[in-house]
Amino acid sequence: MESTGVYWKPISRVLQVQSPARTVWLINPQHAKTVPGRKTDVSDSHWVATLLMHGLLAPSFFPEAWCLELRTLTRLRKKLVGDHSSLTNRILKELEENGVKLAGLVTDVMGKSGRAMIDALLAGTQTVEQMADLARGRMKTKRGQLVRALEAELSETSTFQLRVLLKLADEVHAGLATLDQRIGALMEPVHPEAERLRVVPGLKDVVVPAVLAEIGTDMSTFPSSDHIVSWAGLSPGSRESAGKQRPVGTRRGSYWLRVFLVKAAWAAA
Repeated sequence: MESTGVYWKPISRVLQVQSPARTVWLINPQHAKTVPGRKTDVSDSHWVATLLMHGLLAPSFFPEAWCLELRTLTRLRKKLVGDHSSLTNRILKELEENGVKLAGLVTDVMGKSGRAMIDALLAGTQTVEQMADLARGRMKTKRGQLVRALEAELSETSTFQLRVLLKLADEVHAGLATLDQRIGALMEPVHPEAERLRVVPGLKDVVVPAVLAEIGTDMSTFPSSDHIVSWAGLSPGSRESAGKQRPVGTRRGSYWLRVFLVKAAWAAA
């Protein structure tokens, strides 16, 4: 069967559930490109079958069922984190348009101090000095700057918009907390493997489930460490002709594994 996008996923799951003993192969399309000429779905299927009969195809990594579930949740978590960051930036933009300059003073505008000052600003029942006194920790030393930063009047439309954005951000944050609980429950069977991964610099509680979801726990799938790095698309490309090395970037690999490993590398650095 030739398929693009995610259309192969429901069929492969049905085949595995109905016949657990059935062998399902996922083939890299670059290894099965048909010969030039007429191209139809039927001819493509014939060509894939011919390549398989002659032993010219190798199966790609196909994770187990639990791994697929964990992969779905970790990828969703990554997207929700991006959504939360996007909402935070929109809140900052709206505050800036009304003359509230918190971005340069508050590290995390959605943190306890920043959120308390924004809520007080929206309520409109406290003076600028009282709102500045809501700062916690080392931010208290910036009281004078906070007083000047909070000297602004929000329009009715801006107040309404900020309340909507804050509500959406709170819902996304609550969804992330629920996701973390579910991911933690799915990680229980692979707790020993997760603990071994946590000793690697940069691999913390958020990245470890994501890495396990992408590569699984059975390393016999990959002949060597070089193969898994290449599969992730993180190994340097090679293009040599007539003894000369030509510039080439990294190959296309597992997008999600690459994202999580690069994040871990930045954390380690």
